[in-house]
Amino acid sequence: MRVPEGQVRRSMRIAERREETADTVSFVLRPADGIPTGSFRPGQYVSVRVALPDGARQIRQYSLSAAPGRPQ
Repeated sequence: MRVPEGQVRRSMRIAERREETADTVSFVLRPADGIPTGSFRPGQYVSVRVALPDGARQIRQYSLSAAPGRPQ
C-alpha cells in the first residue's frame, strides 16, 4: 500500500510486546485505522515518533522483522 502524496506518517498501536532475548524486544504493531499496511521488502524499516512527557518528540528507526503479508 502506498502512502498518499504528502502523507508520510501513519498512526499505529502496539498490539503486543515480546521479549525475544535478554536484550532484544519485538513490538507487534497494528494500524490504528484498521486498514492493512501492505507488503514490505527485506531491509526496510519504520521511523517511530513518540511524544515525551515534557512535550519533546523522540524519533527512532526500527527494522521490520515479520513476514510480508501478515496483518501486523
